[in-house]
Amino acid sequence: MRQADINEAWVSFHQTPLEALMDSWKASKYSVVISVDGEPCVMIGLVIRDLLSDYGIPWMLGTDTALKHKKCFFSLVPDIIDDMFKVCSRLHNHVHCKNEASIKWLKWIGFTLCDPKPYGVENELFHEFYLERI
Repeated sequence: MRQADINEAWVSFHQTPLEALMDSWKASKYSVVISVDGEPCVMIGLVIRDLLSDYGIPWMLGTDTALKHKKCFFSLVPDIIDDMFKVCSRLHNHVHCKNEASIKWLKWIGFTLCDPKPYGVENELFHEFYLERI
């Protein structure tokens, strides 16, 4: 797992990389692993937070390989986001302010990022982010 994702999992929930991957995967209504040449790059999923408000929590945990294969990875993202919107119309989560690659990726997809606020068990600064298709 990328060091930025390891750090984010720890300051958010005091989870190890394996705990973060397994807990996120088990809680997800939708999940996918993107591999390039047989090597895993990222695991992406969606946890349904609230069925009444049609609200889901998208998440992504990646490896350093993802950064080497950005074009391939980015080409798949629109279809993955479309699949998430088939499950719910509001996507919302938090990203650690120090996770620069993820912040760039979220902006590229079209997520709105809010001003940073303390979040997680370590109360470090995180951007809340969201995207809606209503």
